[in-house]
Amino acid sequence: MTQWIRYTRSADGGVSWLTTPKKLVKGQNAVITSDKNGKLFITYEDGGYIKRIESTDEFTTWSGPVIVEQGSKPASLYDPTFQTPFTVPPTIYQTSNAVRYYGILNQQPTVTLTTADGQVLTEGATLQVEGSTIDYDVDNNVLVKYRINSGPTRNLASGVSDGVTPISFARGLTYRNKRIWDGVTDVIGVDLVEDAEHILRVWAEDDQGGKSAEVIRKFRVVWNRPPEISGENGDLGILEMAPVVTYSVSDPEGNAFTVVEKINGVELRSYPGEPSREERFEIPLDTWLRLEPGVLHTISLEATDSDGGKSTRTYTFTRFEDEISFEIEVPWTTDAATKRILLTLDMSFPPGAILLAEATNNAFDESPVWEDISFNARYGRGYVFHNDQKTADKWGVSVRVRIEKGTATEPIEIKGFGGAFD
Repeated sequence: MTQWIRYTRSADGGVSWLTTPKKLVKGQNAVITSDKNGKLFITYEDGGYIKRIESTDEFTTWSGPVIVEQGSKPASLYDPTFQTPFTVPPTIYQTSNAVRYYGILNQQPTVTLTTADGQVLTEGATLQVEGSTIDYDVDNNVLVKYRINSGPTRNLASGVSDGVTPISFARGLTYRNKRIWDGVTDVIGVDLVEDAEHILRVWAEDDQGGKSAEVIRKFRVVWNRPPEISGENGDLGILEMAPVVTYSVSDPEGNAFTVVEKINGVELRSYPGEPSREERFEIPLDTWLRLEPGVLHTISLEATDSDGGKSTRTYTFTRFEDEISFEIEVPWTTDAATKRILLTLDMSFPPGAILLAEATNNAFDESPVWEDISFNARYGRGYVFHNDQKTADKWGVSVRVRIEKGTATEPIEIKGFGGAFD
């Protein structure tokens, strides 16, 4: 009678089974085992030979049979605690003069990682994940993987093993804006904590269930640092003239940056910065003259890099002014010598202040004749010129005014002036 290897199965925990067991192959003394991935192996004897069939779809289809060797009474085993998976289950069987062992164990791949440990990544730095893996089993498909902290597992490289040649891998991961990027892919999906240890894990897996030990590298990150402005914050003191501040700016990460200069929060100038170039901040004269004396004023230098890092350098000063003076920049041209002039001043003139007002009717001369009209200007009265001579080719009228603080204790304010001449 022909002996068959048969199987039956139950879908309800053993209550009911297939009515008629299914024939698989001719043979006897069958044993069944599986690997950790669920691949099934039936080892049996047939006609004096040890044979094996395999299934990866739970008995639906089978490959084989594969003849192992002459022998009888096979016994295969599987232990899920095996550190090394097998491609052919370990099998013991009997021959005419010995008990023999047969099986093919899948060797685990190994990984060598040349990435330096303990790196500190600043903005724009690259974490170079580089090394090699080797699988000593020929024709295994090997996949190198990595993970940072508790982020998702990502593929690094792949290859088919020839059992001898290492499979190299290299991937540059960029630290930018508090995160690690693989090209355009956000590797972890969350910001990396500054000044804390982060862990890179790299390992290799083959298609036979083998997995290498994880190789670990630790690193830290420094969040984007703002540009650095030379000097220190401070007070420039009490000044009679507009200050000039020299400074330079650089960015620790080499990012592009923009500089804005302000006085009392009002922007005076904005420009793209040049690393380490000496810059000069100057207050324009018309701006300086409008600054109120006796109060604190603020100069602000702000540098902002392309990633949003910002730094500010601040100086304070007080404008000291014990004299206000002005002169007509371009004289008024007249057809003849001006006889009279009226100068009216719109001002606050406290007791103790000193006013000196002067006028000339030959303003285009190399040395004009300036006549004192202080009393007339102070009380809004007309003044009659004494001069009737000129050396220039035309007559011209001009005025100049100087107000000194004197013993005044209240502010002096000039709002404007007017007048007439003939």
